[in-house]
Amino acid sequence: MSETVPIALDLLETDTWRTFVAARGLRSGDFPDQLMRIGLAARAGGEVLPTRAAVLLFADEPGGLLASYDTRADIRVMVYDGKAAVPGATPNLRKAPKTARGPLIEQIDIAVRMVLDELAQGLTLSGSGFKARHVYPERVVKEAIVNAVIHRDYRLNRDIFIRILDDRIEVESPGVFPGHITEANIARAGSKARNPLLAQSLREFPVARTSTLARASK
Repeated sequence: MSETVPIALDLLETDTWRTFVAARGLRSGDFPDQLMRIGLAARAGGEVLPTRAAVLLFADEPGGLLASYDTRADIRVMVYDGKAAVPGATPNLRKAPKTARGPLIEQIDIAVRMVLDELAQGLTLSGSGFKARHVYPERVVKEAIVNAVIHRDYRLNRDIFIRILDDRIEVESPGVFPGHITEANIARAGSKARNPLLAQSLREFPVARTSTLARASK
């Protein structure tokens, strides 16, 4: 996340950046200086270049920008008929897959809405009117997606895949276990953020100040 990529800085000075910088309280210095002060840019060959984390956090289309470097950064949501995903020339997809794009904070919101919309079943009365009822609690869906976004390996040329089947939801995040965590010790080792700079920055967004993000980024 801390390695620089040769992408123009002005592609990152977006509305998402302005929301972030207002919440973070950075008031002095120009845009390149502010990025460098929080570890999201560095000098390389006489110019200031953004880190991969900065591109993911602030670019309007990080997936498109990073595709030139053989990596991906989007989320794919796929809905299947049945209890298994059938590969091949005629997969058992119920509808065309959807893609959540944009800066990571928006990707999380878009992907959560996509999944909850698919899971909505009927209507139930609430204090403020009608409210969609879901098979899974919204908190559980959000936490799974936030975990996938924070802990994925962004060096790989693969998207996050969310598969909605008749009896479960699968969230596949690219990458192996980080650090010393293995399949054998994961229950004892606890969680470890693969991308601590990314997790820390996401918590600075006003809409991200939730217990879900705090838990998932530990």
